[in-house]
Amino acid sequence: MPDFDLDVALRPRLHQPPPQLQALVNLATGRAAGDPTPHTGDVFFYDAGAGDWVPVFEFQKCKVFVYCDAHHQGPTDADAFTGLLNNGKFPKGSGDFRCSSFQPYQPDGWPEEFHQWEQRGRAFITSLWPSPKAPGEGVPPPASAEASVNRSGPWAAEISRKLPNGDADTVTLIYLPVDGLAAYLHLYFRDAVSPHAICLPWADVGHERRLETWGRMLQLDHAAHESLLVLPDHVKPTTAGMTDWHSTGRTFSEWQRTAYTAKPARLCHSL
Repeated sequence: MPDFDLDVALRPRLHQPPPQLQALVNLATGRAAGDPTPHTGDVFFYDAGAGDWVPVFEFQKCKVFVYCDAHHQGPTDADAFTGLLNNGKFPKGSGDFRCSSFQPYQPDGWPEEFHQWEQRGRAFITSLWPSPKAPGEGVPPPASAEASVNRSGPWAAEISRKLPNGDADTVTLIYLPVDGLAAYLHLYFRDAVSPHAICLPWADVGHERRLETWGRMLQLDHAAHESLLVLPDHVKPTTAGMTDWHSTGRTFSEWQRTAYTAKPARLCHSL
């Protein structure tokens, strides 16, 4: 296999993404208006999280929640999303969550853009698997441009969050209909920044190779060593590359998840 040029594979293209999509990307990477610097310490990233809104309660430090799922059919308006939040299986007595604003985005260039994300991501993933292993093993190929058009569109929602202790704030949830690993490469890895938490949801048999691919990428991603890695209880960080996350940061009994940190216990993130 020829040497893989990471800079070429993940380099931003010369043209700008569609303005609406660029606004979502800015939110997902913690960029404020007029500030090009990513501020990702308040960001929760969830690959293939579907309709699991529990992190909105459990991660009270986070102000932006980025969900990447190429297959989930999401809500259509603020009332529909409020209904989903109220049925989101939050722990009993967790507080009150309401969608105050829901903004769907029309297919103004985003299907093609996400298709490019997945193509570039696939090229990078292939480079992680040295011969004789099958390149990108366990990772689905990028959808065709035609299939991307038929996905549910991206959207953003403002959620009014009132917690049991009386604290109240507003957080943003962003849904991007794109493969999560491809999105992570584009949003964070390329700029050497990382979210506060990276959540991988798979609890069933059959995702070992995908977890191993994530592990190989995270091992290269030095910024991610500042992040929490959130896994289902019975999925331990033992695959190649994930063993750096050796300390238990926090357990979530009702959610059946565990957060791991790559830092010594005395330096763990405050949750």
